[in-house]
Amino acid sequence: MHDAFQLVPVLEQLPVQVESIVVTEDGVSVRLIDTKKSFANQAIRQLEVIREAGLLVSLAEDVVTLYSLQTYTQKMLLKSTKGAQMMTVYTGVDHVDGIPVIVSKLAVIVKKKLIVFEWRDAQFTDNKEFPLNEKIRSFQFSTSNMLILSTTKEFMCLQLSRGQWIDLLAADAASLRSMAKPQPQGTQQLPTSQSSGSGGGGGWGSWTMGLIGNAATGSPNIVKMPDEELLLCREDIGVFISSAGKLSKNHDGPIQFSSTPTCITYTPLYVITTQSKNDSDGAKRHNVVVQNIVDHSIVQELDLQQETPLRVTNGGNGKQVWIAGANTIWHLFPVDIHKQVEDVLQICDFEQAHNLVTKAENIFEEDREHLIQKIQWLQARWLFREEAEYEDALGMFSKLNATPTEPIALYPKSISGDLAEEYDNNLDEGAKDDEKDLSVYNDKSGTKTPTRPPSKGTQSEPSNSQKSTKKRRVVWRDGLLSMMRYLTEHRRRIQKAFSNNEQELVYLVRITQNDNEDIQDLPDVPPVPKNPDREMRENNFAPLLQFQLINVPINIVAMAQLVDTTLLKLYIECSPSLIGSLLRVKNHCDIEESEALLLKHKKFKELVDLYHGNELHRKALQLLMEHGQNKESVDLYGTKALVNYLQRLPASLFDLILEYVSWPLSYHQKDADASIFIDGHKESVEMDQDLETHPSTNHIIYKVFADGRPATLNFPREKVVSFLSGFSPYQIVCYLEYAIDEWKDTSPSLHNSMALALLQIVKDAIPKSPNKSIDITDPRRQKLIAFLKSSKYYSAEKILLNLPAENLYEERMHVLARLGQFSKALELAVFHLKKLSVGEEYCKEYVEKCENIYMLFLTVLTGDVPADVPQPRPQSSQASSKKLQKLLDNECKKRLNFSLHLIASYPSHFPLGQTLASLPPNTVLQKDFISYFKTQLRLQSQEQRETAILANLGTVERFQLRCRLKELQEICVVIGDTSVCSHCLKRIGKGVAFAVLPGKSQPIHLSCWQRRKNAEAKAKENKPQISFPNGGGFKQSAN
Repeated sequence: MHDAFQLVPVLEQLPVQVESIVVTEDGVSVRLIDTKKSFANQAIRQLEVIREAGLLVSLAEDVVTLYSLQTYTQKMLLKSTKGAQMMTVYTGVDHVDGIPVIVSKLAVIVKKKLIVFEWRDAQFTDNKEFPLNEKIRSFQFSTSNMLILSTTKEFMCLQLSRGQWIDLLAADAASLRSMAKPQPQGTQQLPTSQSSGSGGGGGWGSWTMGLIGNAATGSPNIVKMPDEELLLCREDIGVFISSAGKLSKNHDGPIQFSSTPTCITYTPLYVITTQSKNDSDGAKRHNVVVQNIVDHSIVQELDLQQETPLRVTNGGNGKQVWIAGANTIWHLFPVDIHKQVEDVLQICDFEQAHNLVTKAENIFEEDREHLIQKIQWLQARWLFREEAEYEDALGMFSKLNATPTEPIALYPKSISGDLAEEYDNNLDEGAKDDEKDLSVYNDKSGTKTPTRPPSKGTQSEPSNSQKSTKKRRVVWRDGLLSMMRYLTEHRRRIQKAFSNNEQELVYLVRITQNDNEDIQDLPDVPPVPKNPDREMRENNFAPLLQFQLINVPINIVAMAQLVDTTLLKLYIECSPSLIGSLLRVKNHCDIEESEALLLKHKKFKELVDLYHGNELHRKALQLLMEHGQNKESVDLYGTKALVNYLQRLPASLFDLILEYVSWPLSYHQKDADASIFIDGHKESVEMDQDLETHPSTNHIIYKVFADGRPATLNFPREKVVSFLSGFSPYQIVCYLEYAIDEWKDTSPSLHNSMALALLQIVKDAIPKSPNKSIDITDPRRQKLIAFLKSSKYYSAEKILLNLPAENLYEERMHVLARLGQFSKALELAVFHLKKLSVGEEYCKEYVEKCENIYMLFLTVLTGDVPADVPQPRPQSSQASSKKLQKLLDNECKKRLNFSLHLIASYPSHFPLGQTLASLPPNTVLQKDFISYFKTQLRLQSQEQRETAILANLGTVERFQLRCRLKELQEICVVIGDTSVCSHCLKRIGKGVAFAVLPGKSQPIHLSCWQRRKNAEAKAKENKPQISFPNGGGFKQSAN
């Protein structure tokens, strides 16, 4: 209960007895001005006002009389109302032919008939009569077209336009109480039965289930209520109905009075009744009882001492309440709204507080909105702190657009940090063990939170702090999950603001009465304006409301940091698996606080994500290196995590990448991976799954330098090669294969590096013993030879200088081919390798680059031994000299025979004259050599025939051209005064260049022809332009 009104006597000890009372104007100033002793000959039974028509309606002497509302002089006696028992009025806006009209109606019960008078825009228009079968006890207008009436037995309604009666419900207390019971089909519509006859009659039917019986003592009553509702009463029970005659859904069932009320009225918030009770000493006392209009709870009881209240009325649709006794008139003055709200908040009735503010009249709209916000703010805190309804509380904070610091501060310091509100140290043992018990927190932040007082008979119920630790942990986890959802949704709002390039977000911020300390933790907040008038009005009455709520723009970056950091704490507390999802994306977590938190909980993998998201890459790499060398580190042991991190870095951090990739590369340096010389090694590198913790060097090079992401494509490749040269040529080859084969890099420096790296690998594989070499089929040599043959961008001179002089002759041959020194290359095959078949294959390979390579090979075979070829020294003995001479003769004979084999095998590549001149004079030609001569003769004959054919074709072409020229020269074009251009149709004047196209007789301007020719060339790109044969020239026009 709380104080809603103050009962103040405004007129006392009146010289006359009050019989009726009516309020004609709004206002609270009351004084006795005059007494109209001859107003009526008998007691006035009822007074009503039709303000729009300027009428005061009086029911006295069983007749209705109309008086002037200004002068109180009689204007008209309604003779048709002779025998009137009661009356009621209605004023509202109706639409006649679509035009709004002020309609006023007066309904009078006259014996067994009902008379309705009607005024429209203050002009009397009509009256109607309706017959009645039963005596009417009470009636009221629900709308301009409907009356609700009651007899002793039932309530009914009358539709005035059709004269139709509808039974509503039985008019006994038992039937009204049954309204609180669940309806059979869950409907809120009153049972109705229509009757076309006169008023009265039992239409209740079987719905009452025998509850009607005999009418209870006391007459039924119908009272107007706010929002166009009516209250149907009998004894100590009442039911609210809407203007349509249906049960109202705005109330919690029927209203129960403590005793049968003598008078009933209303305000927008309360139902006000006068009731009589007997004291313990037997004296009769009269009370004014104020009940909540929604939940019907008793709000206040006011004592009228022993004077009997005769009438209760209100003015201004419930804005004022007046009580008339025999010689006293009281006025119910509403208590200041802030005081009422304070009293209601003390008992945690937030819905009632909201209704008080919403329907209050004497309050500015600005103050109303602000007070509603405060109530919702306190309700949110109460739901969180006292009821543990975290989801609803956070939903209210979100709806209020409250700064997230407010709900965050309600959590313990492990979550809220410096924002945490102080809590009570008088905790039970369980709460000390479990700091997560939210109920033990006591608000000391400057804003009080209402606490529901303990109700009677509930002392045995344990408080929140006495609940089991297990249950408190479950409740606490619900609070954490609710806050996670709240901050996640708020994070989306912040991200949207970032995408819109907003700098600030406006929040509702709580500040205390003394200072603005509550918002000092948020940077870039402008000074908070104060409203002294509002503070004075609220704080004089409301200790709970000693704070202000102000919309303040807050820097979006600061808010994002608070939200993300708190969200990280929540994830660590109850959902560690979600930490990575927050830190792997762009976030604004406070670095120092988050770093300390993750280190405390040993979340090293997530700490790496934090460093990466905030571009603290050196810290992340150092952490990965330290834990990569620690076998006790479960998630980060090995080089794999470090390599994966390096793979995520941009090209701008190239130097940092080189600094930290050294350790993973050096881990396998002793066991250089030669898989690069195996076919399909790239696929094996990309799918390398053999080493889980320490990937191979080839895998590292691919992931860090060559996986094709934009960063690797922008790396300075020469620097990468220079860096890898400090490890192994295998690693250089592994990287350059991607650069050359996949990315098609044609840089000479890279091709030189590739050739030199392959050469170094081959040279390292050559045995150290003299006269030993690596086999030509070795994949290392094969890869080197393949690169020397395929690449066009390496420097042959540079590679030639690095080739060993006494080895790798095949490689040298291919390098000499790049230099065009085919003779030297063939000399290597003949005199150093002593493999004539190698020379033959060499000629086959390079015959397209050098057409006379076979003749060069023949010259080398039949010529003298070069001076740089070492010759066996002759021995002193004559036998040894003969043996050496014989060996040399055999070699010469072998070369000669191979020469004849080449000539016979490739006759088209050996011209007859040059070939015969190259052979020794004493060469004996075999029979199979005859085919060579036949081939040469056939080639010469074919060449002569081709020459003759070409000469004849030329002669024919020249003859055709001469004939065509003669035909064209015989064409004559006459240019006269009427000659026009075939293109622009303008006259061809003197001295204007023109052209006559082949096959056409009409001339065309030279400029027109050129424009048309350019247009056709554009339309047919990549096609040859039209050319004209000789004879289609240009001429000057004749005079």
